[in-house]
Amino acid sequence: MLTIRKDQVKVFEEQKLITFVDEMVKHISEFTPEQFKIIKEPDIRKIIALGIKRADNYGLTFRGPVRFYLEMMFMVGSDFDTDPQYYWIREILVNNHEKNQMKRADLLYDKVIGFLDKMMGENYEYEIGALKKFVKIPFDDFQAFNHEEPVKFVVKLKEIFPEKVKLINERAFLQLHEHALTVARKYGIADDGGIAISFSLMFTFGHGCYTDLQYPWIANTLNGSAGISAVEINHRLYAKMMIFFEQALKNLQN
Repeated sequence: MLTIRKDQVKVFEEQKLITFVDEMVKHISEFTPEQFKIIKEPDIRKIIALGIKRADNYGLTFRGPVRFYLEMMFMVGSDFDTDPQYYWIREILVNNHEKNQMKRADLLYDKVIGFLDKMMGENYEYEIGALKKFVKIPFDDFQAFNHEEPVKFVVKLKEIFPEKVKLINERAFLQLHEHALTVARKYGIADDGGIAISFSLMFTFGHGCYTDLQYPWIANTLNGSAGISAVEINHRLYAKMMIFFEQALKNLQN
């Protein structure tokens, strides 16, 4: 349940941090149970610790705002605060005109919930529709589409997930594509579909998904790729991405 509590208790001063972390581990297990099954508890605690630190960097120290910051990490990716897709979140977080953290947190809550409602649909119908299209895309299409212009990537995404695409401006897509290209080159998978797959992963899981502890299967695929060709690595990423999408679709339809 998404909440911003009004009990303005400071996480760092009036409550032992370890107690808060324990509470958040339990909360995340209930907030996103399917994701919790994938991630080991030590990594959940690392994500929570990272979120608490980043929230503090933005002046969010009360229980409610910090808790909501953690919830956002599990909704749109651990690095959402620097993700070009959600540039407006960072603008709220660093809003120098509003010093009151509760007011900033309330504004952030309203904006994020409004965004998610428009993106996913009241009963997740938009997200379900997008996943149904995603799981039908063959690997060969990623290879064929790999070196297309960024604008063509957006056109393709409009066919798959129009509800999300219309909520993100073109500049953000260009930045996301550039990041996907940079990361694909870093890992030596820019050819044979790597750019298209990286872009798809970042569009879905956030621009930091390659190192995000929420998606260990991405890092594990790359770390276990010694002596394997780029096309095979990309095919493995593709296969695991599709398994994730199929499971997400199953969960949403149950």
